Amino acid sequence: LLSDGPSEALAPLALDVFFFGFACVSLAKGMGLIGKIDYAALDGRDVGSLAKEAGAWAAAGEVPTQSPDGFEVATFAGGCFWGTER
Repeated sequence: LLSDGPSEALAPLALDVFFFGFACVSLAKGMGLIGKIDYAALDGRDVGSLAKEAGAWAAAGEVPTQSPDGFEVATFAGGCFWGTER
């Protein structure tokens, strides 16, 4: 697919640059240098949430179908693979 000439030598270099950049960004995120979210600054934190009750239910091994306010509860299992704990 690649012809002889300068463009043939640029393909491996382009891949090296791409992977090096990807590795640098991943390392910076892992070190907490970029990508931080200030959850305390998000809007709507003052609104009541079912999170506290859901945590208590999970700790007790319960799977409720209705909230204390009478709303139906849907339970989804995500696990750490999907990143839902963030």
